[in-house]
Amino acid sequence: ALILAAGTAEAYTVEQGTLRDGNSQPLTLRGVNWFGFETSDHVVHGLWARNWKDMIAQIKAVGFNAVRIPVCPGTLAGSRVSSVNTTLNPDLAGRTSLEVLDRVLGEFDRQGLHILLDHHRLDCNGGISELWYDPGHGEQDWIDDLVFMARRYRNLPHFLGIDLKNEPHGAASWGLGRPATDWNSAAERAARAVLEAAPDILIFVEGIQDNPSCSGPVPHWWGGTLEPLACHPLAIPA
Repeated sequence: ALILAAGTAEAYTVEQGTLRDGNSQPLTLRGVNWFGFETSDHVVHGLWARNWKDMIAQIKAVGFNAVRIPVCPGTLAGSRVSSVNTTLNPDLAGRTSLEVLDRVLGEFDRQGLHILLDHHRLDCNGGISELWYDPGHGEQDWIDDLVFMARRYRNLPHFLGIDLKNEPHGAASWGLGRPATDWNSAAERAARAVLEAAPDILIFVEGIQDNPSCSGPVPHWWGGTLEPLACHPLAIPA
């Protein structure tokens, strides 16, 4: 059963490049990634050596106020976790990946850290896919994952938003009129579904790698260019 207490989520907004919290106050994010839920371990890393709440306390103590949590579909499905020292983390013994995710996000929220979820991998055992779908996990599966997260955590007051897909690259295009590869159009479709489920969170859209139009000659890393946005703006609901 979901252990997260119902609350009132902050209505995050962005106005002319300024991020604002639920009280309309400017918010500067000082964020850190905590990897692991996107891997075949299905749990944040480091729990083989430390207690999970102690690690969250340290993240806060050194000055971070936000955390990005990458996930993969198997984690959302409630898989068996590995690489957890249950002597150091007795409250996680026997918990599924989804149950651990619930607890981790609930503690971040309780500590007042803003939470960004990241759909990082389509295959928990594989690498980063070029596109938002592959033969084993279609576009609708991906959107279903995003909506699942939006609905499950929408009552956490510090649930900031969802990074729709980590590092589109390779075949990923922007504004070329190619439904199979145009990342901007896929992001718009996903954003509509997510915001219908959780209207108060923010949508994070990464760039692509390179594009034959509206992109300069300097090569970019995966997800690294948003230059084509100038030619083809994103149509995402406010």
